[in-house]
Amino acid sequence: MLSAVKTTGCFITLGGAVALFSACVGQNVAPGAPAAQAAPGAPPAPVPAEISAAKKVFIANAGGEEPSRFSGGPNRAYNEFYADLNAWGHYQLVTTPDEADVVLEIRCTQPIIGSGSDEVVLPQLRLEIRDPRTSTLLWGITEQVNVIWSPSLPALIPVPPAVYDAAFNEAMIHLVGDVQALYRPAQNSQGG
Repeated sequence: MLSAVKTTGCFITLGGAVALFSACVGQNVAPGAPAAQAAPGAPPAPVPAEISAAKKVFIANAGGEEPSRFSGGPNRAYNEFYADLNAWGHYQLVTTPDEADVVLEIRCTQPIIGSGSDEVVLPQLRLEIRDPRTSTLLWGITEQVNVIWSPSLPALIPVPPAVYDAAFNEAMIHLVGDVQALYRPAQNSQGG
């Protein structure tokens, strides 16, 4: 019944229950684009020197939250991020933080927004880049996984598991692209 449909931001509300609406998350973000854009006319702020000069990185697994609708268990974000950075070949991946120039800490979170029948889960991949000697946060990147689900609507809108996994894969591609974009300004300024 169309008169019962009300949009609230990116969520579609059907008589108080929030339904899936994945197109709203991550709009206008190209793969590899930095998470935030500079204001028109403002020069880009510098990437911390520790990041642009890093050659050795330690990838830390900050875990994933369960239960999840994604395959691969709570270590999926870590496993895929590690494999993708290894395939890129820009960094030497080391086995301890003491060997690293920077620590890349990856996690998959599933924050719950709203309450009761308006409760939705909005999964995201979060990467924090830290100085291994001081644990100072140097940079943070969050990529939304473009699928939303509501525990109160499992039967109303059935979603095949492959849809969740495809959304996860797309978010991982964006996250790796964000890391690569942090490197590009340093590479370009060095004539490479």
